[in-house]
Amino acid sequence: MGFFLGRILLPLLLLPWAEALHAAALASPDEPNFIRPGHRFFRFPVTWELMRSGFNALDVALEAESYAEYWAILYMNPDEIDLLTPRGRARVVGIASDPQTPAGYPDMLIVNEGDLARLLGLEPDPAQSVEQVVFIKLPVHDNNEQTLALKASAKYFVSVQLTMSF
Repeated sequence: MGFFLGRILLPLLLLPWAEALHAAALASPDEPNFIRPGHRFFRFPVTWELMRSGFNALDVALEAESYAEYWAILYMNPDEIDLLTPRGRARVVGIASDPQTPAGYPDMLIVNEGDLARLLGLEPDPAQSVEQVVFIKLPVHDNNEQTLALKASAKYFVSVQLTMSF
């Protein structure tokens, strides 16, 4: 009986799950159909965890969701940089603060809090996020982990922990 369960039945039961795990690719933004000369498009893996606290709204006390996906940067020139996630695209401002960063390339992105909320799949509150900006440090030399607190949602206090690698 043990031989039958271990060698024949168990692999048959696990086959659909294994195929689903193997076939499931990480979510990724679509590459633009046309990239002009001098423009660069590059994807990078991001794992992030979204933690929401609804204490102010008398809702769920705390809930967390984890994601693993690809984000991308479309670099057209130092004044035109877009950040793309599987949920959308937003114009960002790039800052090269590290002297070892290649000329013109940013190691930090500044994004409007409402735009970042949309890129994460949240419904932003326009009154809360109009003037707020978020600084995202890009891992130019090694992995970078950072925690961001968003106030773009009136219903929740949102804390996002990003881990990015190039």
